Amino acid sequence: MIKPLSINEFNNAINQKTTLVAFTAPWCPPCRALKPLLEEFAEDNASGANFYNVNIDDESALTRENGVMSVPTVLVFKNGIQTARGNGPFTKEKLTSLINS
Repeated sequence: MIKPLSINEFNNAINQKTTLVAFTAPWCPPCRALKPLLEEFAEDNASGANFYNVNIDDESALTRENGVMSVPTVLVFKNGIQTARGNGPFTKEKLTSLINS
């Protein structure tokens, strides 16, 4: 399951187990294409990681704070430290590579 994430919850979320955060926008066609892939990926990997989505229009401060310049962008955190970053387009293989970094 992919949960929405706000700036108020961000630090707590990334300090848990491996956390994948997708920065997306509803008006972005590649972001809309990523959604079903990410939902399937999250379901397959639910025991090993947490999955969140940040709407860049609603969370512009969080987007700037994380240096996100284009969407979709996926960040992976382990114990609060960013370990990987990727920009679309995405495949299951690319998501697997990011989360295993």
